[in-house]
Amino acid sequence: MKKQIALFLFSASLIACTHEDKSDALMAVDLSDLSKTETINISEFVSDLQYVKLETSDSCLIDQSPVFYVADDYIFSVAGRQIYRFSRQDGRFLGALANRGDGPGEYVRTSTTLPLDYESRTFAAYNGRGRIDYKFDGTVAQQIPRPEGVACLDIVRVTPDLYAGYLFNSEEKLVLFDREGTVVRRFQNPNVVPMTAMVVPFCDFFVYGDRVNLLEALDDTIRSIDPEAGLLPRYCLDWGNHEIELDKMTNPALSRELCFSQKACESDGALFVRYIYQGEPRLSVYDKRKGVTRHSDRGGSLTNDVDNFAPVALSSLDNGLLVGYITAEAFGEWAENRPDDWVGSPRLTDLMEMGEMDNPVVVIGKIK
Repeated sequence: MKKQIALFLFSASLIACTHEDKSDALMAVDLSDLSKTETINISEFVSDLQYVKLETSDSCLIDQSPVFYVADDYIFSVAGRQIYRFSRQDGRFLGALANRGDGPGEYVRTSTTLPLDYESRTFAAYNGRGRIDYKFDGTVAQQIPRPEGVACLDIVRVTPDLYAGYLFNSEEKLVLFDREGTVVRRFQNPNVVPMTAMVVPFCDFFVYGDRVNLLEALDDTIRSIDPEAGLLPRYCLDWGNHEIELDKMTNPALSRELCFSQKACESDGALFVRYIYQGEPRLSVYDKRKGVTRHSDRGGSLTNDVDNFAPVALSSLDNGLLVGYITAEAFGEWAENRPDDWVGSPRLTDLMEMGEMDNPVVVIGKIK
């Protein structure tokens, strides 16, 4: 986690909302007062929970800061350069999805921005030529070449035949292209900063409804991608005094007070925003119906009031499922402080033996 935090401390400034971003659909998310934290129960968003204790062995130790995805009978874990598959039923390790390398069928780097495609039942990674989609059994389904001369940081599918490639700190921020790598539309980037700013490439994509949405490090506005209408502003994240500014980045004391966005995801009732603040992961939830933002008192996690168990770190939200996880460290802290009269559900029995070096427990909830 320390490496990840250090990475974000070199991020660049978010650009404040401008008049040109305003539209009838634009919603302002007030994230300015981070001192007021409160309990945010996971039961507000899901109807029940499934716990899957992942196998732990020398061949499948998961790196730090994993992201988990669930499809069919599989749990996919992406962490660092790893893409692991586990059984959703019992957590058995089913092997790496593919080999890492630059040979045929191998990948060079992983993706945590919409790698799982439920419709085509594929999982994406990148090689030196573009995006490579694997079937769940690890065989190659297709390869999508990046446009010639375009250095895409991430590539996501927008429609069945159209892809979006994100460029970092370039004159263009986004290009839309077809399966052959032919560009059909380009979007200019108004937020280019000097490379001396030591800006770290970062963006995140998430799906809500039938639209792919974009969260950027250099823009406080979350936008949906419409092939015809363009980039449509949906949310403006108002960080107040915690907004990233370049002149504050060089001052360690000031930089600790800035917020570094990590990930966003959305349900019918809420927008979830994960970020780093004062060197620690945080989670805020915006109630779309009430227009109110709450900050979790569990850091980057939700309180597990369903089973009065360890807090659940939010990982992904898609296809009707909220996917989170409990690390061995989080379990240990909870176990040390749990009430003496705590009585756990029988389904938690196996989890109570979690060791300090064990892989995380994946938590799956059906979204209400």
